[in-house]
Amino acid sequence: ARAALEDRLALGGDVASLFVYAYTQNVLDTLYEVTSRYVDGVTADEMDYFENPAFGASILSLAWVVAALPQGGFEFATSRSATSDALVVVARGGGVALAVLVAGLYARAASGHAAVSPQDV
Repeated sequence: ARAALEDRLALGGDVASLFVYAYTQNVLDTLYEVTSRYVDGVTADEMDYFENPAFGASILSLAWVVAALPQGGFEFATSRSATSDALVVVARGGGVALAVLVAGLYARAASGHAAVSPQDV
């Protein structure tokens, strides 16, 4: 029972971190936008994914969960394995999550919602 609880805590911690990141990015984008109005040389080009931080956090979390679950990224055995094995799982999960995010950007662009921003990619 303890291992299953730790698996859920690891998953929950990862998702919470991604939500904190998305909202922090939105706050920083807002600060840059306000600063750019008053200070020459400061430009603001908000990333499309973080225009709505809840959407950005949801997409990031979905991509990370989709990437990590199939390879057991949140399992007790994975987190307690050799450091090199755990790092490989994280690297593979990150690579797959990045591919899912980029595919989502291009799918959204293909549906006519918004062009892909160079900052997003």
